[in-house]
Amino acid sequence: MLISHVDYLLCVDCGNDLQVINKVLQDDVIEHGLLSCVDCERKYAIINQVGLMFPSADFKAYLREHERLKIVDLGYECALPDDVMNKPKSKQAKAAENWEFQHKRVL
Repeated sequence: MLISHVDYLLCVDCGNDLQVINKVLQDDVIEHGLLSCVDCERKYAIINQVGLMFPSADFKAYLREHERLKIVDLGYECALPDDVMNKPKSKQAKAAENWEFQHKRVL
């Protein structure tokens, strides 16, 4: 992401301006960093020159595991919504929840 492009970006949650609060620059390109909303203070990670800017509600659906791990490795956990930081449930836990749901429905 070019540093000059930040002026054109808006927060996807509230629509206000963003500012760069942490960055690794190479020439005029942000390799890694954080964008922060000046109003709601939502954080967005920039990883490999790409800003990860999804609405909070949809963030988990679009983020792949290796991207989440890269964000954590770079120390940008603050850019992840709380539900994204939780580890995925095991197949056994999902099956148990489904069984419990089916059991309650029958009763």
